[in-house]
Amino acid sequence: MRNLVVTHCSSEIPSSDQYIIWLDDDDRLLPNTISNYMQAIEKNPEVDVFYGNLIRTDENFKPQQKYQYRDIPRALLPSSLLLGSMIPNGGSCIRKNVFEKIGLYDPSYKVATDYQFWARAALGPIRFKYIEKDVYLYRSHSNNAALDKENGDFFDTNGRVCELLLQHCPPNYLFPFFEWKNNKSFAECQVTLAVLTLAKRNHRGQLAENCEKELENNEEFKNHLNSSPLTDVLNLLASASALSFDQTAQILSKIVESGQQKQS
Repeated sequence: MRNLVVTHCSSEIPSSDQYIIWLDDDDRLLPNTISNYMQAIEKNPEVDVFYGNLIRTDENFKPQQKYQYRDIPRALLPSSLLLGSMIPNGGSCIRKNVFEKIGLYDPSYKVATDYQFWARAALGPIRFKYIEKDVYLYRSHSNNAALDKENGDFFDTNGRVCELLLQHCPPNYLFPFFEWKNNKSFAECQVTLAVLTLAKRNHRGQLAENCEKELENNEEFKNHLNSSPLTDVLNLLASASALSFDQTAQILSKIVESGQQKQS
């Protein structure tokens, strides 16, 4: 349906000056959202995608939880998206010619088509801007897919997006905080550990198995197993068949620490 909207909406002005704001039929835009975006566009004419905060409500629009977003440095956006969608779809304001540059939404994704779309945008020339405003009421009820619902479709989508980013970004760009300057071979071990972590997070069993075998046969990795952060990482990965978002973030942080400790 979103692809139909993009395809059929029209105007006499160039697509570079047209914007689409997504509003699902069971949600609401907050007052002043459009005027806030107009001000942001005037101040930042080079930006392609604007977004603000979402407020999750019950079925009667009583606020329950606030989803606070933030500006992400453009160079770190692909890395940030490895953990999940850091940009909301609801209420986002997208310059129409973005769809001409990177294509429409991929209908093969059962859920979170916006997440895959943001990943493709992050791989391209698209510029993002967070506005410090609450823009959208996300209505939660029994018939919708909640933002934090984790099921088979969720893991399949996240896994596919992670694989897309891994395939199109050099490791040193996707994992810039690893030890590329001091020890490239160790940085490559860190990448394998990170991919193993993401594979377990997204229920990618074959990918996880491949990473484990690679580490088992890697002498460089074996030389650093006395590193306390690495020991913690392996223990965490071994003890969990599936990882939560918080566990995934914790393990990735420890992988970064392992390089810093080695350097010191």
